[in-house]
Amino acid sequence: MWTTFITTVKSLFRTPSVLIWCIVFPLALPTLFMVMFSGLGNDGTLDPVPVAVIEDQSWRDSGFSQVIEALDGEDGDRLLQVTYVDDEEAGRALIEDGSVAGMYTIDSELMPVVTMPPDNYAGSSGMRSLRGTILQRVADSYLQNYRLIESSFEENPQVFTNPGTISEALGVSVGAERFSATRSLPDETVRYYYVLLAMVALMAGTQNALVSLCWLQPSVSVLGARRMVAGTSRIRQLMGVILGSWVVSVFCSYLSFGYLCLVVGIDFAGREGLCLAGLAVATLASTALGALVGALPLKGGADVRSGALLALVLGLCVIAGMVGTGSMELSDALAQAWPPEAWLNPARLIADLFYSLYYYDSLSPFGLRLLACAAMAGALFAASAVFLRRQRYEHL
Repeated sequence: MWTTFITTVKSLFRTPSVLIWCIVFPLALPTLFMVMFSGLGNDGTLDPVPVAVIEDQSWRDSGFSQVIEALDGEDGDRLLQVTYVDDEEAGRALIEDGSVAGMYTIDSELMPVVTMPPDNYAGSSGMRSLRGTILQRVADSYLQNYRLIESSFEENPQVFTNPGTISEALGVSVGAERFSATRSLPDETVRYYYVLLAMVALMAGTQNALVSLCWLQPSVSVLGARRMVAGTSRIRQLMGVILGSWVVSVFCSYLSFGYLCLVVGIDFAGREGLCLAGLAVATLASTALGALVGALPLKGGADVRSGALLALVLGLCVIAGMVGTGSMELSDALAQAWPPEAWLNPARLIADLFYSLYYYDSLSPFGLRLLACAAMAGALFAASAVFLRRQRYEHL
């Protein structure tokens, strides 16, 4: 068994396909992500929201103009970045080309009106929503205070003899404590790297196990025919091959994780140790999946099994929502229609294993999925052993 283990490890590191899928691919993909996300860093501050304002007589007569001028103050306390235009057409042109997030106009009653970008605006949907909320909130706050002052004057004009009463009515006094809702500074790009960890674990484990199992079967390789006539039982050979494949997969996954931490600079919020444990168990489950496909009595050689495994893994990733917006929508719809899919799909289970470290402060979801991955690995290994033991050959 140990001789089989050592031979498997050495052979895998000398196989070009293993080097490409388990080392080159996991290092090239985060490098691509790093280039793509280089301009999307988050330093914890919000840039001023660019807004267009039609500077006409109604704007100058409105008290809302004083509010906007105050918000467009010094750079340190600046909430809005105002661009003054002469007419509505010029303001809409700035909205369409993405120069501003919206436009303020004043209606006939000297009240502010917010014009937002159209639905097909080419900017980021999350940032567009945030900026639109800020602009709308500024206008709503002004309208609310204006109506409050107006109704107070109609009901009790004497209240305006005391300026302190007005200030107290319009002010908001709260006690605030600064805290972080997440373990680290929120970053929209970090979740993509968690998905990357899941894909690395899935690809490394399945590919290594498949290649190793092809070396073990006499109908697939000459090496398998020589091993079949050896004195070592099939189960002992299978255990050595599986253990060697898993060790190589863990090494490649850890190499990719180290690259993410040291080169790409991803902050895993002090959960690096849990990520390493998750990678070890996730690669165990993916190794079991690759071993099962490799042990199936399929007609054809290693290329047929490799194509079947690649199609299976890609299909599982699509259903798990790991390959684009359309895939995520399909995954959400399937999860609502049939919730057990999240626990039966290895790709979804591995992805959720790493997602639980990012989205949950509690470790219970992570631990539960860790156990589920281990249980799935045990079931798949048992099925692989059954298929491998029952194969018979006319000649070697």
